[in-house]
Amino acid sequence: MDPRDCSVIDRHFPRLQQCLEPTKLLRHLETVGVLDEDDVETIREEKTKTSRENQVAVFVGILKRREHGFRNFLQALLKSKVQDFLARELLEDDVYDEEGEIMFS
Repeated sequence: MDPRDCSVIDRHFPRLQQCLEPTKLLRHLETVGVLDEDDVETIREEKTKTSRENQVAVFVGILKRREHGFRNFLQALLKSKVQDFLARELLEDDVYDEEGEIMFS
């Protein structure tokens, strides 16, 4: 993930821990190739072992290691309809358009 995208996620991390439900995004992110089967299993197990907040931390950690993690994360949030407000908050944070593209360099 681009360092600029990582910093957006980091700034919003408390809000993500509060509101994000990663399990609702896993199918989309696996379908587009951002997550693999092992990633999905790791994320699902984290909620079982500890808490949703820790699950969010594991989920975000995995996304940050993916080349197009941020863009696909935004798309998954927007498609979820229930969590799309989080995508809009992330997009409003910086210089991103609705597709997660940087508008200014």
